[in-house]
This record gives sequence, structure tokens and C-alpha cells, in this order.
Amino acid sequence: MKTTISLNGVKIEKDIPTSWKQVTFRQAVELERRKALGNPKKIVSVFTGIEEEILSKAEIHNMDQVISLLSFTNKPIPQDLPETIIGYPVPQDLDSKCIAQAADVQEIMSKFTEETVVENLEQYPLIVATYIAPFWFGNKEYDFRQAEQIAPKFFDAPCGEVMAIGNFTWAKYVAWRSGTPTTSRPGGTRKNKWRRDMINWLVTLAFTIRFYLWKRSLPSPVRNFLNGR
Repeated sequence: MKTTISLNGVKIEKDIPTSWKQVTFRQAVELERRKALGNPKKIVSVFTGIEEEILSKAEIHNMDQVISLLSFTNKPIPQDLPETIIGYPVPQDLDSKCIAQAADVQEIMSKFTEETVVENLEQYPLIVATYIAPFWFGNKEYDFRQAEQIAPKFFDAPCGEVMAIGNFTWAKYVAWRSGTPTTSRPGGTRKNKWRRDMINWLVTLAFTIRFYLWKRSLPSPVRNFLNGR
């Protein structure tokens, strides 16, 4: 949705998203960085790129309508594991094709902490890039240097797609650490029940990876599953 912002007689037209599908991963990270959810001024600032102090002095056309349309931010980001992202195929169930690829993903996630939420999220594009790099460069072999090269591209990908890949990978990592098997069920489809259940659990994260809070918030059967019981 386009809206007009006026300041000192100068009018600027800006696009305001009306659903999570229109929000980039870069914007989602910035929302988390500013703790913007629930604060319309901060949300509008993130989506327009205009500082809050300037917005406070500006007139926004149809402000009530803008706030109403931004109500989608009160809901979790839809996270369905995509088949493609910015035109490149996503490996089924995010299976790593080589030891080096799996090791690099685990190395990235081994540094995640509950206290560094934004920093954790900022690594998601690199995680996505480790899966996509072989397709992007048309290589048969995985190369982490190529993943690092294309990682910034995924900051501008739809936030739900990056979040789904990052969170699903995180769930697999947690399961690996706990000794829980993560292989797909025989005969399973791309949207198999195990994956769908895992994505549903991760939706409760909104877009954080507060690991200990997350585990405490899960139902007992799920916590037992992740703990390998």
C-alpha cells in the first residue's frame, strides 16, 4: 500500500506492506532489533526507512488506515518451508549433500545464544546460502566461500521463507544435539507430518530463537521428543 508522508511541505510516497509476505527478512530483523512489534511508530519507521524522530513531526496520509493494515504484525510470521527461494531450489527437507555443508551449518548455529537474538537471526541468510550456493553457481561441489558471497542476497528475500529455512535448520540442530533422529519418514512427502509439526512448533518463536524459553513453552511430549526421551 502506498502512503504519503508530509514534512515541512515536502511530500514523500512510501510503500507499506500489508502482509508478512511483503516483508523482507532485513525488515523482520530490524523489527526485532528495535523491539518494534506493538509500537506503530517504530513499525512504520522500519517499513519506510524514516527515523522515528522525523515521523513524530510528519503528517501521514490515512494514518488510521495504515495502522489498521499493519495489524498483520500482531500475528506470527507464516513459515512453510519453500520449494524455491528467490528463484533457486531448496533441497527437500533441507538435507545436506556433503559433510562439509552440514558441518558449516552446525558451526554457525553452535554460536547461537539466548542473549544474542538479533545476531542469531543475522546468520540465517548465511545458513540459507549454504543450501542454495551449489544451485546458484551451478556447481556439483559445495563451497562455503560461495555461500558467504551470496548470503547478503537473502536479506531481501521474503521473511517467512528465510525464517522457515532457518528455524527448521535450527530444529534439526537441536534434535542432533539431543541425539534425536531427524531423518524423514519412509514414503514421506515434502510436506510430511514430521516437518509440518516442527514448523508449527517454531511458529511460536515469532522471529526469535530464545532457546530455553522456547523449550519451556513447548508441550511436554514435544520437550521429551527434543530431549530424546
